[in-house]
Amino acid sequence: MLYRRLSALTRGEGTAAPGEAWNELRAVFEYAVAKMLEGDLRAFGTQYSRMVYLCSRCGAGERLRAAMTAFARRAAGEGPASPQELSERLSELLYILYGFSGVRPDEEALSQLLSRCEQAVLSAPQGADSRPARTGLFSAVVTGVSPMRTHQARRYYQLEVLARAQGDVREEKYRIVVAESYPSGVIRGDLMRLREIVRPYWAVNITDLKQGATPSLLYTTADTLIVLEPDFLVDVTDIAACFDGEQANANIFLLSKLLPDRDSEAMLRGTLINDLLDAYLEDEKADPRTVFRQALSRNLLKAARYGGETVRRIWDTVVAEHRDNIAAFARGLQGQRVCVEPSFLSALYGMQGRLDVLTEYPDDPALKNIYELKSGRPPGGTALWPSHQVQVACYDMLLTSVYGPRRRGTSALFYSSASQYPVRNFLSSATDRKSIIALRNELIDRVYRLAEGDLSPLEALDAEHFGPLPAYLREALEQFASFYRGMSSWERKYYGAFLSFTLREMLAAKTGAFLRPGREGTASHGYASLWRDSYRRKRENYAVVDSLSLEWYDRREHVLHFAIREPVEHTLRAGDPVVLYPYHGQRDDVLHNRVVKGTLRAVENDRVEFVPRGARAELEYFRSEDRWVAEHDMMERGYWSSVAGMYTLFSGRSVVRGAVSGTLRPGEDDFPYREQAKLTPGQNAAVRGALRAREYFLLQGPPGTGKTSGALMGIVRNVLDCTCDTLTILAFTNRAVAEIADRLHRAEIDFLRLGHESAAQQDRTLSRVAEGMKINQLREYVSSRRVILSTVSAYVSRADDLKELFPRDVVLVDEASQLTEVQLGGVLAGFRKFVLLGDQKQLPAVTLQSGAYARVEDPDLRAKGLFDLRDSLFERLWRYAEQQGFEGVRAMLDTHFRMHEQIAELVNPFYQGRLRSGTARQRACRQEPRLCFLPSQYEPVFKRHRGEAETVSRLLREIKLRYGKRFGADTVGVVTPWRAQVGVIRAQIEDDPQLSENVTVDTVERFQGGEKDIIVVSMAVFDPVQMQLVESADAQGEVDRKLNVTVSRAREQLIVLGYEPALQASVFYAQLLEKIRRGEK
Repeated sequence: MLYRRLSALTRGEGTAAPGEAWNELRAVFEYAVAKMLEGDLRAFGTQYSRMVYLCSRCGAGERLRAAMTAFARRAAGEGPASPQELSERLSELLYILYGFSGVRPDEEALSQLLSRCEQAVLSAPQGADSRPARTGLFSAVVTGVSPMRTHQARRYYQLEVLARAQGDVREEKYRIVVAESYPSGVIRGDLMRLREIVRPYWAVNITDLKQGATPSLLYTTADTLIVLEPDFLVDVTDIAACFDGEQANANIFLLSKLLPDRDSEAMLRGTLINDLLDAYLEDEKADPRTVFRQALSRNLLKAARYGGETVRRIWDTVVAEHRDNIAAFARGLQGQRVCVEPSFLSALYGMQGRLDVLTEYPDDPALKNIYELKSGRPPGGTALWPSHQVQVACYDMLLTSVYGPRRRGTSALFYSSASQYPVRNFLSSATDRKSIIALRNELIDRVYRLAEGDLSPLEALDAEHFGPLPAYLREALEQFASFYRGMSSWERKYYGAFLSFTLREMLAAKTGAFLRPGREGTASHGYASLWRDSYRRKRENYAVVDSLSLEWYDRREHVLHFAIREPVEHTLRAGDPVVLYPYHGQRDDVLHNRVVKGTLRAVENDRVEFVPRGARAELEYFRSEDRWVAEHDMMERGYWSSVAGMYTLFSGRSVVRGAVSGTLRPGEDDFPYREQAKLTPGQNAAVRGALRAREYFLLQGPPGTGKTSGALMGIVRNVLDCTCDTLTILAFTNRAVAEIADRLHRAEIDFLRLGHESAAQQDRTLSRVAEGMKINQLREYVSSRRVILSTVSAYVSRADDLKELFPRDVVLVDEASQLTEVQLGGVLAGFRKFVLLGDQKQLPAVTLQSGAYARVEDPDLRAKGLFDLRDSLFERLWRYAEQQGFEGVRAMLDTHFRMHEQIAELVNPFYQGRLRSGTARQRACRQEPRLCFLPSQYEPVFKRHRGEAETVSRLLREIKLRYGKRFGADTVGVVTPWRAQVGVIRAQIEDDPQLSENVTVDTVERFQGGEKDIIVVSMAVFDPVQMQLVESADAQGEVDRKLNVTVSRAREQLIVLGYEPALQASVFYAQLLEKIRRGEK
């Protein structure tokens, strides 16, 4: 199949430009690698590590390995600059495919290209003579680790690595002797401990080596740093926290992540102090009362939680103990350019951080001073707490990494409550850097071990094995140890399985480790694609907008308005967290500039609105650069919140704990329900069942059955009218929350919405209702509500504050089938009853890791219906209730109001034929066919099909003419599996404003919840293997969930375009085509 694709490429079939040809070569290469590694569960932090491992596993010779790794390096770049270079890349790929498969291509043109590459490889220089001496920094992949040895009472071991030769893509082998002691008297125990951590195929950065007798032999020195998996950026605050005891202890990191965040008055005080500092840095005459009001407006729930008297007492303390020092500190920075909360990323040291204040001098660009604010109790005299020293030392390393060794300046701690010496300088040393990297490497080791299913790090989390323990953590350690001991054997297995699952998801998002090959819309390096991928590659992945230009700053709203000078296809959406940094045309721009993090408030074709974190926008910085880049940020906190949620789930008795562990047998209670005339019999039955269920209820809503408008609203009305219970309504997406808010608004049901301040019902958001209220009035207002509405993520971030204000009686979770079990379990703990609404036959939760990692083999877990860790809690409880014969806990709505019957028949088999139409319109007859299949020509281009795009364009223009004045945003939509095809189709209709503005062209994931009169489907496939990437079969292999969603968006007509031989390879699509052809007759 791959040779056939390359053969078509040599003839120019389906390819309009060299760039597309290079995309096709790269797609063939990535597919080949994925197939060769299929079923292998080893994790890789970088793509290069994956290549090295593959070559080793397959026994590839040195020349083949060199060709493989060189092509992988080039694949991450900008691509060939000429047809001649493209031909060379094609011949290299042929050499790789032949080398691994042993099968020569049949076609003469390909065979000639292969022969040419073989001759070039044989004539290339090989061996040690081509190796340059290496003594500075270089990046490598570990291929071997020797046992520990001793020579003249000195311990040492050897690392075998592959590293790229300078200025080339070729790789060379090196041996590095890692020694414990050095002539200067320095003892490197940290490097000896590294021997127990480092493993083959891990990526490393190594500095300060000494040349040996041959170019391939290197020795560590007293200053050498070895950074494991440097693409995994560890936050500076996580590293510093591990130095709080008598000596560094990586277990502190783990303990802090496994337990929920401990909120306190001190945290609110710290927030107020930070805001006061920001205000004085901007205006030395800032009014503290104004600062206080603005600070509270960003912390409304927290203020309401503590009450007016407590908040006022905290503020009085801030003013009395901190204000004078803060004002004096701000005055001392006059004449310097002050940057508040700048962020930095370092793939050299594998760290990231956001410091409090950076000052610069316009006439001396190399001079940059660091100031870190500490609002807690200061040590006596001019001393510094150890963890604070380490934090500043980390920032020193970050600035050196970003700005280079020429950066000069002081680094200081600012203890804002100190009566003497509030600003205390600190000069970091090489010893600090070694300790920091050693500790960071231990954190990486623990995370990877847990992700791979090795739970031994958890055994160290008790008083006997923990190590140096700060006094303030003793309670937390006992808390976790008691929790872990208190779980049943089954619960401990569950906890371990989902802990590993969640950390694999996090690693896939951060570095691409454990990432499912071929996953659409995901960069292969995860967050590390920020610096690993070229701008061209990012654009091809729709991951970047790289032509932003600042237009103006709305100070009142704290919003930066950017114009998009060169519009591109991208996946950035309103509400997304993003990273902004200056564009200088280099792949690693993000590593050599300070970055600004924040959230997109609005996204249009030609502009974006950006809300930076913190209370201040660095206008001078934004105005100093002509061009800016926006990319997705990676929120690690969400993964750890899911992990901490399992502590909440299993640390007490709750309905959801019993449901999850299978120890609860659900029951029913009487409820005075009266049939509602506006609901169908099925909706009435579902609402009645949900109200009578004592502990939990599962409501399945197939497409168009009125799950939200009918069933959910019916439950809400009855709970409010017939009980005294409060309702918490949650949904996965902002879109679903907006729909529910609109329904509640129209039904005149009072509610409070959390999160999205740009919502249509702004008058129901917390910030709006709080206007003009005092803190105690707000506290009373929140406590007196009966309904709170939020996304799941927004609720999680506010749950601690809410539980002090709002009783947790009943929770309704819409879109529950789009949330993994671990995302939802902790959220439901504490509620007396939960109702989950979803449809396991539609789109599942979005996950990144391969299904092989998520498959459950443990018989005890499988006995409770847990077969795949990617499944939703909704799906598992549904399956388990069916297995156990639980009555009264689930219902499926069976009357739909969207699809015409002929369209509905395509998906009805997924629901055992139970769906029926609810209106006469759905049964109406007409001459035009409801179902159409338009066969496409063979175009061997991955994820693009120009012929289909042209056909879609013609269809859309015909539909516009047919509808005339009735044509609008609800008329037609185009669905395709690939972001690339989305771009090709949009380009075909951009000349027609009516089409480009009214026709939604997107992937199926963006269409769930939407509907159109006509849906056009462009499959853009040419090979049967591609159908494996298109399908989303359920665990039983009975339902293609993506196909179900795609088809069920259409009200009146469905038109499918595709290359039939490829489509027929899928059982689901073969059945679809057969039904369409029957319907056409």
